[in-house]
Amino acid sequence: MANNKKCDSTTGNILPVDLDMANMINSSEQLTKLTYDFSLCKSYNLKIECPSWMNRGWDDACKTGAIKIEQTQDNTEVDLLNFTSVGKLTGSGTDNHILCYYFPTSLNRYNGADPDGGELVIELIEKSSKNEDQKTRLLLFIPVKCEENINEKNKSNKWFNNIYPNLKLSRSRNQEHTSSNNISLNDIIPKSAFWVYNDIKFHGEEPCAPGSSPKEYKNTHAIFFMDEPAIISTALNTMFVQISEPVNGQTPSDALNHVDLSNNTNRDWLDAWYPTGTQMDTGQTNDPNTGGTKSEPVTRMRDFKNNKVNRGSIFRNELGTTMGPGLHNQAGDPFSLTCEPIVDENDKPIEGKDRLEWVKGIYNSVPKGMAQMFWALVFIVILTGILMALHIFIFKNIGLFITQNEIANRADK
Repeated sequence: MANNKKCDSTTGNILPVDLDMANMINSSEQLTKLTYDFSLCKSYNLKIECPSWMNRGWDDACKTGAIKIEQTQDNTEVDLLNFTSVGKLTGSGTDNHILCYYFPTSLNRYNGADPDGGELVIELIEKSSKNEDQKTRLLLFIPVKCEENINEKNKSNKWFNNIYPNLKLSRSRNQEHTSSNNISLNDIIPKSAFWVYNDIKFHGEEPCAPGSSPKEYKNTHAIFFMDEPAIISTALNTMFVQISEPVNGQTPSDALNHVDLSNNTNRDWLDAWYPTGTQMDTGQTNDPNTGGTKSEPVTRMRDFKNNKVNRGSIFRNELGTTMGPGLHNQAGDPFSLTCEPIVDENDKPIEGKDRLEWVKGIYNSVPKGMAQMFWALVFIVILTGILMALHIFIFKNIGLFITQNEIANRADK
């Protein structure tokens, strides 16, 4: 029986996706600029829970595979978040809380390979007074790499360490967690180029699944960081894989209890979100502890043949986030003028400057020698114009004067 809730790459731009670099050739700097600066936070709610977009039309079929990390403070007026084609951004959680999801085993594939440390997703939405279904959503996907020996100053691994809770996580309730240090999502955003994948469609949601759930948001775009992954220690990644409270008499080390997308049981959902080419199944293996048998998942390689990236919808921003968090206006560049003054999160001109003051500030930042050369050029152009005008005026009138005198002399004769 056909899975009528499943989309494929011929239907639209879908997730999960194999980001095949051979099909990614376009670039766009102006329309894909991401400005970010996440504030510090210590208080979080953690839970085994999939993002809402993975359960659209599936009646909560995705029960495991992701760890939901929710900041429990509203930093809307503090965070600096902006994407060129969307505008200002904020968190998609309750009271605009920032939501982040960690997949200990990756959702997407990066150039034919699964990141061995999993994948992080930060979910942001358009900051406006529109109804939710009229807003745009932006998903930031960050691959995670496992390493055995990590520099103690590595920011992303320190972030994972601070997020890891003291107790096992539940699939039915939030666990409050207070980090020992103030940490920021800036620590896990790579400073690198990125790719923007426009207009994502979701399994189980219209329009690619007609008659299913209506669209949660008007549009969804995704940013993928391909060049530089976040780093996590191998031991810590294993701890996150086994972070779930035991269910059905299992222990945290039992494979079926792991935080892994393949441990979901709805076959149609697995066919869409964990494609393997064949249906997932479980087998029986000997259990040396009891002398009997126990259920184990049958491991099959994921099949992305129908989940290819559409080259006309994905664009590379070479500058990306290489400059790190903050505005980075580059005021010394006389060609970086904008039509509107740069404003803060409250729509106030930064440092109280209006449009004219911004122009003055940019001019004053130009090196003195360059400014002098510019004014010298302007002076030469103006002087040349004056001399040409005088030349035309004088010689035209002298010629007319001479001609009139000659005519008068001839008349006297």
